[in-house]
Amino acid sequence: MSRPGILNWVDENWKDIECQFYGGIQQGAFSAAAASAFTGKFPIALGLAGVSYAAGKTAEMAGCTYEEPQPDNPPAIAGCKQIGQTPWDKNNWGDLYINRTDYEEPGFRRGLYVVSIDKIEDYNPPAGPSWKVYWTFINNYPDSIFGNEPPTYGQDSAWFYKDSLRYPIATLIPSANATCEIPAPDAGPGPHNPGDPISDPITKYEDDCNWTIQATDAYVDDQGKWHTYYTISADNDGCGGPFAYWSSDEGPQYVSPKPDPTTDPDNPTVDPTPYPPPNYDPRFDDIEEKLDQLKDCACPEEEPIQGQFRTISFRSDETSPFGKSRLRKRLRYRGSEGVELSALVDHWRDFSWQSGPVRVDHVGASWGSPQVWAATEDEGKRVIRHAGREAGIDPDQVGRWSARSSNSPRCGVSDTMRVDTTGGYYWITARDGSDQRPIVAK
Repeated sequence: MSRPGILNWVDENWKDIECQFYGGIQQGAFSAAAASAFTGKFPIALGLAGVSYAAGKTAEMAGCTYEEPQPDNPPAIAGCKQIGQTPWDKNNWGDLYINRTDYEEPGFRRGLYVVSIDKIEDYNPPAGPSWKVYWTFINNYPDSIFGNEPPTYGQDSAWFYKDSLRYPIATLIPSANATCEIPAPDAGPGPHNPGDPISDPITKYEDDCNWTIQATDAYVDDQGKWHTYYTISADNDGCGGPFAYWSSDEGPQYVSPKPDPTTDPDNPTVDPTPYPPPNYDPRFDDIEEKLDQLKDCACPEEEPIQGQFRTISFRSDETSPFGKSRLRKRLRYRGSEGVELSALVDHWRDFSWQSGPVRVDHVGASWGSPQVWAATEDEGKRVIRHAGREAGIDPDQVGRWSARSSNSPRCGVSDTMRVDTTGGYYWITARDGSDQRPIVAK
C-alpha cells in the first residue's frame, strides 16, 4: 500500500503545525508535560512554571510566536513545598526559586538550604504593592551540611513589586539526595486525562479524506526542549491510520499510536522512542540508495557547511497583540572566519526589517540554512541577502531559495524588528564551532 498523502503533507508542513500548536496551546498541555514519565528532573522540580518556560523557549527556537495561557487562579507555590526532614539527613534541603510569570527566565535562586516554603501574602511597603514570600532554612550550615551537627532552623523572607511580578511562583528544587515530602497544593489546571486535546486541532482534506491532526500529550527532555505528541486520524476507516508522531527539531518522529487510554490506564504516556515511518518497507532503503546514486550523477554536489557560527537576535519595536511581551526572532548562519565581532555588530546594528507570516529559507550553500519569518518573500530575501554580504555569500548565485506561508495569526505578527540590546548588550554572537563558547558583544 502506498504511503498516505497526509503523511507526506505532515513531513512538509511540520514546522507550521508546530507554530499552530503554540498559538493554540491549552493549560492541559502543561499538566501533561509535568506528569510525563519522560520529563527531565529540572523541569519537574519547577512544576508548571518549568514546563511552560520550556514550551516558550522551544517555540522561540522554532521561530513561532508564543503566549502562555494564564490560569484563572495562578499557583503561588509550584513543584515542591517542603523537603523531607524526618529522619534527619544532612542532604535534606533544597534551593528556593522565584519564577517570573512571563517566563522570560526560568527563575532566579533566592534561598539556599531551604526546607519549606511557609506562605506567600500581600505586602504593602512604602515602595508600593508587593508580594512577600516566607521560608524556613537550615540555620547552622556549613556545620550541619558538611559536619555532623543536627540542623537548627531559621526563617527568612523577601518581597517583590507587583508591577514587575504579576504573581509569584515559588518552588523548592531538592538537592541531589533529598526528597519532596509535601508537594505544592493543586492549583491552575487539573490533571491531564490521557487522550484529551492540549491544543486546537488542525484539519486537512487530503486524498478524498478528512484528516484531523490533534496534540494530546507532551514532555520536556533533559535539555529543556518541549516535545508534543500528535495523532493523525481520518473520519473514514477506509482512509487508513490512525498515525502518531512526536515533534522534534528534526521533524516528525513517528511512533506506534497509543490505543484507547481506557484500555491501558496504567501507562498513560506514549513512549517517544521512534518507530519506522508508517507503511515503511525495508525495500525503500534500496530505492533511496538508487535515487541518491542518480542524484549524484545528475546534480552538482552542494557546498559543504563551513565557516564561523553567527547568531543575530532581534526584538520587535512593539509588544505582541497576543500578550505583553515583544516578539523575538533569531537568524543563524555561518560567516567568514576571522571577522572581528565589532565588524559583525557594525554590519547589523542599524538594520531593521518587518516580521510576518512568510518563512523564507536559503539552502544548499556553505553557510548552512538561514531562515527568517518576514512580512513578504521579498522582505525575507532582503534580510538573508544582508547576512550574505557579511558572510561573503551571494544567495542569488549559490544555493536555492524556498518560501511558504503560515495561516496561524501568531506566526503572522508583523512588526519592525531590530537587533536586541536588552541589558546593554548587542545580542550578536560569534563562535568558532558548535562546541565553542559564544562571544557576546557589549
